[in-house]
Amino acid sequence: MIPGGRSLRVIGDVHGDSKAFAIAADTDHFIIQLGDLVDDGPDTPGALEIMFRLIDAQRGLFILGNHEFKLMRALRGDAIRKGPSLEKTLSELSPALAERARVEITRARDGFHPAAGFSCMGVFIPPCWLSRRRNFPQGGRTGYWRERFTARPPGA
Repeated sequence: MIPGGRSLRVIGDVHGDSKAFAIAADTDHFIIQLGDLVDDGPDTPGALEIMFRLIDAQRGLFILGNHEFKLMRALRGDAIRKGPSLEKTLSELSPALAERARVEITRARDGFHPAAGFSCMGVFIPPCWLSRRRNFPQGGRTGYWRERFTARPPGA
């Protein structure tokens, strides 16, 4: 986890911009990447490689964003709607990088929860990501998340 006594640099929404991420990560601070590391930018594989080097050196960790969650489901073979950004990401990942992404995304979700002594305010973290469950929820636009997002308060 986060080494004691280390200064932190918190980085959010890289969206595949490996050049900007490399600049932001070029520090002695411990890096916390707040999700949306992948998709939409020019170099998702490069952004992932930077994050994995930080993890390997025990200099960083990342929290899953909705883009990582969807990437994991795609890598797992779930039936999901793949937009152009996710299609591009999937086409750019080598088999080895795709497997490392699958492993690290699972590890990030499994090993990062409030019991570890860290809380993240202002970022939506679905409850299932905070558990130690190994299975991501199944389903796409229906089911658990649709019920949570579309539920109306009583009397509304």
